[in-house]
Amino acid sequence: MAVAYLFMYCIFPYYVASRQADQDRKILRYKEHYPEEIPYSLESLNRPKKGLKAGFIVMIPHMLTTIIPFLTFFGVTKNINSVYVFLNIHLREWIDFAVPAKTNGTWLGMLFLIAYQFVVPLISHFGYYVTFKEIPVVHNILFKKEPNKK
Repeated sequence: MAVAYLFMYCIFPYYVASRQADQDRKILRYKEHYPEEIPYSLESLNRPKKGLKAGFIVMIPHMLTTIIPFLTFFGVTKNINSVYVFLNIHLREWIDFAVPAKTNGTWLGMLFLIAYQFVVPLISHFGYYVTFKEIPVVHNILFKKEPNKK
């Protein structure tokens, strides 16, 4: 179930970044139809990490709430992980792995919480970059080439 949730969690950032990259690419391709947006699109060519930056901006609230388990883990506060679970109820299965009930957490769990912060930025970067460069990743996954039979 957690893997299915992670898949669903990644679809939205990929889709949004992909649409933005597609729009930027179309503006560059049909310059004569969008004269006022050309400087914007030329500037985006010089910033290939646009999707990564957008992903990190989206994750700021989650990064701020992730401070709670670390404060508990290092003994700065009492066990207030229930507040963290309430704020991130959509991540319940992952949180139970990282910070088991009635514990302050484990080193592996804390590393997992840090690594989780990079999922959405990497997915949005991948979606923007692949779409902007016109690499048919989804098409290749859905329609695999058959080896030539001779």
